[in-house]
Amino acid sequence: MNTPYQDAKISTTATKPEAAEAAEEVVKEVCSLNPQVFYDGSCPLCRREIAFYQHQEAARQADSTHPKMDWIDISKPSQNLPSAYSQAQLMARFHVQDPQGQVRSGAAAFMYLWSLLPGWRYLSYMAKIPGVLILAELAYRFFLRFRPTLQAWMKSKETPTS
Repeated sequence: MNTPYQDAKISTTATKPEAAEAAEEVVKEVCSLNPQVFYDGSCPLCRREIAFYQHQEAARQADSTHPKMDWIDISKPSQNLPSAYSQAQLMARFHVQDPQGQVRSGAAAFMYLWSLLPGWRYLSYMAKIPGVLILAELAYRFFLRFRPTLQAWMKSKETPTS
């Protein structure tokens, strides 16, 4: 029978400081200490929206002690993705993972992200009104139907780089 220390890859013969350090490493493996925003960097619309949010986060960092958000472009195959999700699943919808490891998707992910950004928190509070999150999710799903068309249109408008 394994002890909790053995289950967590920590030696039962380790000293208290060694065990604490090993436990900290296990926690870091399990979840990020920062919120993680997973976005499709191959989508011009998504890139613009994320750039806007990143600008908002810079303001958030300037006046608070909140942890920095990790912005993860999932269109790049070398990214470290949450083990429960494939790249295709993450590319299909917007996802945010909180510091405790909970992954939110679609409208719920937007509401969580907005709760972290100055000037957007009021929108996240609306999700607490009965039915609002359901309506927001339905609107997001409707948008997803047109996303490929919008992506193609925006790609055609981009200035090619040499």
